[in-house]
Amino acid sequence: MIMNETKRTGYCIFTLIAAVILCIGACSGNKGATDLKGYAIDSIKADTTVYLDKGDGSPKCVLDLNIAYIKKGKHGEMINDTLMRCGILTPDYLSLRSTKLSPEEAVDSFIKRFAGEYKEEYGAMYRSDKTHASSYGYEYRVRTHVENNTDGVLTYIANIYMHGGGEYGVNQTKAFNFNLDTGRMISLNNFFVPGYENNLKEILTEQICEDFDADDIDGLKSQQLFCGIDVYIPENFILEDDYICFIYCESEIASRNMGEIRVRIDYSDIKHIMKERK
Repeated sequence: MIMNETKRTGYCIFTLIAAVILCIGACSGNKGATDLKGYAIDSIKADTTVYLDKGDGSPKCVLDLNIAYIKKGKHGEMINDTLMRCGILTPDYLSLRSTKLSPEEAVDSFIKRFAGEYKEEYGAMYRSDKTHASSYGYEYRVRTHVENNTDGVLTYIANIYMHGGGEYGVNQTKAFNFNLDTGRMISLNNFFVPGYENNLKEILTEQICEDFDADDIDGLKSQQLFCGIDVYIPENFILEDDYICFIYCESEIASRNMGEIRVRIDYSDIKHIMKERK
């Protein structure tokens, strides 16, 4: 379901399901794909508008999608299937399906279900409260692209923006790294040795303090970072030739006006907890 019975609850569910993004920060890499090992990339573009009523004042849902996918390559089908089920499109309807869908089928299925639920659920609220028509519009935009920042790794970046009923929209960046030799997604557990967590968290904290000219975690909190939460290692990261770039999305660890925060850790500082790179 896209939302519960009230507009506020519906908006909160969307916000929690997918915090999502439009900015590419300082850790962007080579989008030219220098070593994709025979893989070819294409994209699916879909622009759909669904109205709840007739006339110029009708609330509407705008779906604007540009979804990159593997057109050709040894493990292209495996990578595509993983991508379509890992939350690039949210709500993540497709992760509940066991049958495989092509990227085209997946995008088409998502649009039909999203549009149908918008008409049913937002429509019910709008019909009971037409005096606040502007509150029932929805905007969902996804832009994706592929980067090849280090040999043998394909990094898939999703930039998504969602706005539905609140004062501000939600921005988030999601990054997924794939081993081109195996077609498998690379997790932190694949990249680091067992028991790396505490050591990496300490190094990450030191780097964030350096980036924000803070002496310690209290200095970060005085700048409205990690207020009420501990420093943690995000699973959102980009692998580069000489460093790993961790991504904290807008409003994730700081106030919304601070935007997206990216933290670069040089491999030379974490080589003692990294697995051997093949």
